[in-house]
Amino acid sequence: MILKLAIGLLFFLLLGSFSVARESEQNPNRVLTLWLMPSEPPKSISTVGKTVAEDIAEFDKKFCERCPVTVINTTIPFYRNQLIAWNPEFAVPSWAMIKGQGAVLEALTQFAKAHKVQIKVKFVSWGRAFGDLREAATKLQKGELLGVEPFPDVAQIGSTWVTFFAKNNLLIPLERSSDHEPVWRNIPDIMLRASIRYTDDFRPIYFWKRNPLASENSAPFELKTDTWENLIRSLRDHAKQSNDYPSPPMVLQIGRSPDLLHNFAPLVWEGGGDLLRTNPSRTYIELTEPDALKTPILLAENSTVEKEGRPYPILAFPEMSTEEATNHFLQGEYIAIFKPAGFIKRWYEEFKKPGAPFQTSRPGKPSGNFWDYAGVAISPTTFKGGSDLMIVRGTKEKDLAFDLARFLVTDDQYTSTLASYEGYLPAQKKETRVKSLIASLGNDIDLPVGKDRDFLIREYENLIDQAEKRGKEYPYIDSFPTVLESPDILEHFQRLWLRMGQGNADGSARERITAAAEETEQAINQRIDPVTIRDTKRKEAIRYWWPILALTALLVMLVVLSALLYILYQRNRIQALDRLKQVSANILRRRDFVLSSRSIAWFRDSGRFSKDDIVRLTDLLIDLRRKTITLEREIQQEICQESYANKKVDELIRQAWEIAKSQYAVADPSATRDVPELHLDSGLCRWQVSSFPNVLVAALQEWFYNCMKANAGGQITVVFWQKKRKIGIRVISRNLFIKSRIAPFLSGWTPERANAFANQSGEIQAFSLIVDLCTAAFGSRPEYFWLMENNYEFPPGDEEQKSAQSLFEISLPMARL
Repeated sequence: MILKLAIGLLFFLLLGSFSVARESEQNPNRVLTLWLMPSEPPKSISTVGKTVAEDIAEFDKKFCERCPVTVINTTIPFYRNQLIAWNPEFAVPSWAMIKGQGAVLEALTQFAKAHKVQIKVKFVSWGRAFGDLREAATKLQKGELLGVEPFPDVAQIGSTWVTFFAKNNLLIPLERSSDHEPVWRNIPDIMLRASIRYTDDFRPIYFWKRNPLASENSAPFELKTDTWENLIRSLRDHAKQSNDYPSPPMVLQIGRSPDLLHNFAPLVWEGGGDLLRTNPSRTYIELTEPDALKTPILLAENSTVEKEGRPYPILAFPEMSTEEATNHFLQGEYIAIFKPAGFIKRWYEEFKKPGAPFQTSRPGKPSGNFWDYAGVAISPTTFKGGSDLMIVRGTKEKDLAFDLARFLVTDDQYTSTLASYEGYLPAQKKETRVKSLIASLGNDIDLPVGKDRDFLIREYENLIDQAEKRGKEYPYIDSFPTVLESPDILEHFQRLWLRMGQGNADGSARERITAAAEETEQAINQRIDPVTIRDTKRKEAIRYWWPILALTALLVMLVVLSALLYILYQRNRIQALDRLKQVSANILRRRDFVLSSRSIAWFRDSGRFSKDDIVRLTDLLIDLRRKTITLEREIQQEICQESYANKKVDELIRQAWEIAKSQYAVADPSATRDVPELHLDSGLCRWQVSSFPNVLVAALQEWFYNCMKANAGGQITVVFWQKKRKIGIRVISRNLFIKSRIAPFLSGWTPERANAFANQSGEIQAFSLIVDLCTAAFGSRPEYFWLMENNYEFPPGDEEQKSAQSLFEISLPMARL
């Protein structure tokens, strides 16, 4: 018996230890991290008797010490320090938003206790949620450290973000679904059951049927919203009918937020346009088509109405946040506004709040319940959005994370609480969400006159159903959050709204809006459309390479042109050298002719001369031959080496003079005439000829020789000559007249006179050889002036030269020594 009792006790102990081990195995201090956007309104911060830090500490005691829920925003020092900062998205301090999320935290506490799990929740704003979540999911997938906070397991995301996280494999889809599974979002061609639908976003138009600040006899307002034309007509007619109190405009706030896109897309759809077009090859946006801009231009051209001779606005485009615009609407400063479906609760509470401007009594103020003032209508076209819950890839508690997501979208108590606050309606509870919203208004709720609560619920359900039917979702593209909702693209949309808000006073609304739409369209397509990206890259490449290619082409053209010019220069140079060789050969042959003819003549007449005369003639011939051969050799060297040396001008002139004297002596050894005297300008010794100096010798000696033949006993003077940009030498002949056939080269003569003069002389055309020689060597033609015929005018001060009969001028490549 004792043995049986011992065995039974041992079995009981083993069973108990197994149960404890199994329970500890199931709950090894599991932790889930949840990221949510605030869904409840902010809660006022009371600083009476305590500081903000003490208020936060009291909040942490409730949700950190006595429940398994920890708020990251209040427990991590970095985020706690941000709570006193102003939140522009909600127009309140950040701490007021965190403090107001009591219902969410209570629901999470319930789940945490039921599943024996620790939940860490972080509340993030819509403006920062995508960037922070993308960074966290990417680091979690790569195994990197996030920082002081834990990685998220479940996160709330916008419906337009799901494709990005699915395509980048940053979320875990539901692999199997059952008949009782909530509705999941499917991304065509990418992922099935990628995220679970959490909230729906519809944007009805809320308007004041009667201005709460107007008198009792003020005209009621009925807003027609079947089309934008009728909506504008309703605003215009009401503004004209309001006499005692100006009718406020409808507000279309254009502060920097994604609402700039979400409010503009319905305008495009209303006109028959399509904001985003997708096909297998490309995704692109179209904003410049006439259908896309039809409604925006309509709003701009009808944003004001003439009243009492001045423009009165019926549409306002203030650059403020949605929360600021909402506060102004609640004060009666705007007559209509776009807001989510859950806004009716906040409007009702604000209307019934004691001390509100609408509740103060004043003469003539109408009395009535909330529904006598509040009106709700479905906009002509609206977008259908919302948010989802995604399971972040890399979570260590995959099954538990799916359970938490299901709980948040299906729990009756939590979804009823979610529906009762301003904002979005629960996506999974369509049959009960309107009832929960109306029930949150209280048991003593104002009802429409003669109607009950069920009628109000049916009316509001019908309105939500119409909004869902009219609503249009964006196509699933992964670049939606990174491009269309990026700050720079939202800035383009803001400029587009600003152009609409400027109206049409100057008649240029269409041009302004079209230009802004074109800029916005181009900015988006340059990042999402493969065709535009390719064209942009091509244009950028052209813009980058065009200067380089143009410069390269210019350089190539310059090189080719230089090569052609060089070839042309070389051809001309070769032709000039050939011409120079030919002219030089002609002159040298003339020397040989003179030598041979004189030698033959002397040999024939040698009987008449003495032996001494023959010896003297022989010496003259030998001397001329030596000088001629030397000059010939030096000219050939110059032609071959292209001006190989520089020589002083005065030395070249004297060398030419000596050769001319030798030639003259051989040509007429029996002549008794005296050889002319040579005078050189003293300045010539400071100059040198830098090209073909010996050619100059050949040309000058020919000129000197002809001068000697014409007359003797005269005087020849050589001076430095300069005219404009030309420099050279001038040969002045006194008491000399050149009788040779050079008339065609004389300046200022007619052809008839030149020919008549040429026929008067039988001399050899020596000057033509000089012209050819100088032109080929120096590129300039020498000039000859017969002063007695041409009345050549010397420069002032040249009185000595006026007695001369002829001038010979030649331009030379000279350089100063």
